Amino acid sequence: MANDEHVALLKKGVAAWNEWRAENDGISPNLTGADLAGANLAGANLARTNLVEANLRRAKLVDANFVQADLGLASLIYANLFEAKSHRGEPRRGAAR
Repeated sequence: MANDEHVALLKKGVAAWNEWRAENDGISPNLTGADLAGANLAGANLARTNLVEANLRRAKLVDANFVQADLGLASLIYANLFEAKSHRGEPRRGAAR
């Protein structure tokens, strides 16, 4: 079950969420089963977040950070994941930096 405080904080908006994440880097948020359908989470720092069975249908997840996040059984139907990050990667050889 999701941590109600984490869900409420995320629903305050991405700016408030990202500020809290920066101040609480050691916490891995628990959004297990959270209903975030249609939410605008563009640019959200969701790294190391538990999103198991979360409803992210039609959510705007453009440029969101999912590095080391657990998305097991999460619903991402029609979610916009344009430029979302899901792993740490080194630039390819010859790629622009």
